[in-house]
Amino acid sequence: KTRSEIELQVYFIGKDYGGVAGRPAALAFAPDVARDIAANREQFEQAVCSAQPILIQVPRRSAVAILYAPFVKPLVDRNRVTRNWQVWGTKFWFWLNQRAFPMEDSRVNEFFLITDENSVDKYLKFAERFRDFVVRHQDWVPELRKVDDGSDSQPCSDNKLWDKMCYGLADLEKQSAA
Repeated sequence: KTRSEIELQVYFIGKDYGGVAGRPAALAFAPDVARDIAANREQFEQAVCSAQPILIQVPRRSAVAILYAPFVKPLVDRNRVTRNWQVWGTKFWFWLNQRAFPMEDSRVNEFFLITDENSVDKYLKFAERFRDFVVRHQDWVPELRKVDDGSDSQPCSDNKLWDKMCYGLADLEKQSAA
């Protein structure tokens, strides 16, 4: 509710939940991301709360654009330039509305064969592919729940369960390749 609380959550998602994807220098942006969210809090909250569950509808472009904007910050380190902190953003949105915003990261993108540069369009492409896959495979959920049973202190949302499946398949593929 406050800028400092938003900053704590942004920092947690970036550091402890892997949002900055191995680029710890990006954590310096947490105050700026929090400031930008707080400055547009009403619009940000409306975009999060008005989003339908992904099984009903892919998030609207306008909502994703509002949510994405605070996570666009240029970082130059290790001779690389990164401007769009998409993984950080999607993990943050997920915790605000788990049914509407699946998390996107490199492993999930591998699963859905997405190689685009980070952008609103990339997230929308991911959300569309995610939705199509999940709608076609709803009968997998009971088995996924059995496999995941007890791995967390409480059962996770279906979208998190699908994320774990994509993540685990990427691990299996790497192990098979080795």
